[in-house]
Amino acid sequence: GLKSLWTNAFAAYSRTAYEAASKITTLYRGNQDMQKRDGAPAGKLAIIPNGIDVDRFAKVQRSTRNRRPCVALIGRVVPIKDIKTYIRAIRILADNVPDIDALVLGPDDEDAAYATECRAMVQQLGLSGNLKFTGRVKLDEYLHRIDLNVLTSVSEAQPLVVLEAGAAGIPSVSTDVGCCRELLSGLEDEDPSLGEGGLITPLANPTAIAAAMQSLLSNPERLAKAGQAMKRRVNLFYNKHIIDRRYRQLYDSAARTPSRQEAA
Repeated sequence: GLKSLWTNAFAAYSRTAYEAASKITTLYRGNQDMQKRDGAPAGKLAIIPNGIDVDRFAKVQRSTRNRRPCVALIGRVVPIKDIKTYIRAIRILADNVPDIDALVLGPDDEDAAYATECRAMVQQLGLSGNLKFTGRVKLDEYLHRIDLNVLTSVSEAQPLVVLEAGAAGIPSVSTDVGCCRELLSGLEDEDPSLGEGGLITPLANPTAIAAAMQSLLSNPERLAKAGQAMKRRVNLFYNKHIIDRRYRQLYDSAARTPSRQEAA
């Protein structure tokens, strides 16, 4: 059908581009595996992830004094972020952590109907004292009181919110999408090995997400250790200054390499 036609067409485009390219970059290992399956030569491949302004988020002064435990989902209120699973997970968590403070930090005007359904669910589940929708905010003004970042998306590539929270020393609970597993656990050859920066859960599983949140929140030492692991990982491997330098080296190398026509 039409889907197969488009799939085959884009596969052909990929093979043509891979053959012509001198270097092939992608954001993370999972994407690179797909490139290999589509015929990209291993010798041309490189991973250059997105980087963030580490200094901006590292300035956040976090404190747990005189406040309720706080978790946050940072993202748009749209179906792909699966806000409803987050709400259901908070309902389960609140049964064991009644004073939990849960936030949804992000704009809610992209899918008004879905946002209305999410707000209604909060009321129906008796969470109005626990869960708040803030709308669009300046993230820096909230990070100081967040203990745990939660990502329940059904699809992502390399979500910057995991890195931004991590740069501020905040670990994450995330669904197993995109490169979230390698962000939180590190690559197999991570050097130095930094340990867990949070926990990975299955998609659309509020019970597992609630259990992961409680596992970290109920163990302050583990929570703090995961936060520090993320802070170091982001600084070492996802710092914008480092990433910019890698792209500059890539461009400089390409500029110095003669084209096929010139070489001939």
